[in-house]
Amino acid sequence: MSYFWAVIERAAPQAITFLISIWIARLVGPSAYGLIGMLGIFMALGAAFTDLAFSAALVQKKEITRDDETSIFYLNIISGLLLTLLFCAVSPWVAAFFHQAILMPILCAQSLTIFISSFGVVQLALITRSMSFKVNAMIELASSIFSGAIGIGLASWGFGVWSLVGINLARASCGVILLWYLRDWRPRGRFRMTSIRSLWGYSGKLLYASLLHRVATNLYAIVIGRVYPPAELGLYTRASSFPALPAGLLTSIVQRVAFPLFSRNQDNIQYLLAAIRRQNRILVYFTTAILTVLAVTSDELIPLLIGPKWNGAIQLMKIFCVGGIFASAFPLHSELLKALGKSDVFFRVEMLKKIAIVVVIACVYRFGIIALAWGAVIISITDYLLSAWPNVKSVGYTWGMQARD
Repeated sequence: MSYFWAVIERAAPQAITFLISIWIARLVGPSAYGLIGMLGIFMALGAAFTDLAFSAALVQKKEITRDDETSIFYLNIISGLLLTLLFCAVSPWVAAFFHQAILMPILCAQSLTIFISSFGVVQLALITRSMSFKVNAMIELASSIFSGAIGIGLASWGFGVWSLVGINLARASCGVILLWYLRDWRPRGRFRMTSIRSLWGYSGKLLYASLLHRVATNLYAIVIGRVYPPAELGLYTRASSFPALPAGLLTSIVQRVAFPLFSRNQDNIQYLLAAIRRQNRILVYFTTAILTVLAVTSDELIPLLIGPKWNGAIQLMKIFCVGGIFASAFPLHSELLKALGKSDVFFRVEMLKKIAIVVVIACVYRFGIIALAWGAVIISITDYLLSAWPNVKSVGYTWGMQARD
């Protein structure tokens, strides 16, 4: 039943969001998506700092108190507010860096989603901990429909890039309101620094790793946005989104259940080995099948769905389908490391992965976005190898087993 609601929680909202994005893409064009893509790193950093990785600590820790929950709740709100103000303050420099004056008001508006989302972090963590995915499935579904209607309306009325901003604000607001309405949790404990310190030993390294991951993965958007026109970044992000949808959906469904499941059985090595092997086989099998179909049909699919103005994304999409196979498998290894409480190992692995990203981008960026796409494939392969390596020893998941799976 947990897997069923995890599927609904991930699949239904993403399917709705995908359909809505197709509709909006036909209305606003590549440049609007390119402008939003330039700000991706700020939204990613905002999400990391708002959460501070304490939600994972709430899920992983065997026993938590009301003071733990309340302390994290208030800390998230404070960090969310400070980040929103900081991003608004630096928005003029961001606009100057990318030579796009419109980015200044867009960044200020987008950063509000960070503050809004901070009010629901603890509730989401407790939902994950209890594996009550049905509640979050309903919230995600309602938020996707509501924000999609807002975005389509704004795009139809000619608001362009602001329709994409409206979607993000509407989704964050609707999600938090429903979390407070449907989840009976309230901050009834006391704010205690002892609670923060007790969780920081685990979550701190996850935060550092999350920051590294978000900065490194958004380097593509920074480089393309700085070196190439916004439309090129729009083509790149839209091409990557097609294979990322099915691959990311399958991965997120399995991850959603895997982390709390692994955490509950963290002392049973044989169970963990059997579980990750089974889940890896499922992921690779279905991801490969789906991405092969996408690659073969891309010449007809992109013009049909989002129009001929996006034809420049066809070749890019085929390349991303190759990397998507490896990208779907490595997150499971990361979830297992976190569930085992090895946040220090997780952090070191993430450091190596980010160094690889920087090296690859530095080598290929000057050769165009096609070269950058092939660089992303190399990075996906590297990510898998580095993520899987610690579990060869921790649970006995040998390279031979992984190859067979």
